[in-house]
Amino acid sequence: RASPVLPPFPRPPLSPSHPAHRHHAAALNQDPDFFSKSDLIKTVAEQHEMTTANAGRVVDTVFDTITDALTKGTKVKISRFGKFEVAVQKARTFRTPQGAIVAKPDMKKVKFGPLKDLKESVAGA
Repeated sequence: RASPVLPPFPRPPLSPSHPAHRHHAAALNQDPDFFSKSDLIKTVAEQHEMTTANAGRVVDTVFDTITDALTKGTKVKISRFGKFEVAVQKARTFRTPQGAIVAKPDMKKVKFGPLKDLKESVAGA
């Protein structure tokens, strides 16, 4: 015997303070706690009197250049801001909660270290 198809249960809207709401808003770049790439593009466009399309290409070029350098193993240092480098997290084994032993291979991770000017700017804010 087939069970009847029921309409979906309506979910109440989430309050703005609910953690899932904050995550969803951040994913849509609507959270005021995040400065998104589009915010950066708008700022560059306004400060340099260019279109957002041109500013977007400039921002993409900067990000692509940093990414390419890190991919090649080159450290990136941007004066008055910070430095990026690739660090290797060594392989290890660990035990899962079920008791199985799992091997985790070497992993490359990007590390960022703020330089003195950025640290002082943030501390003084």
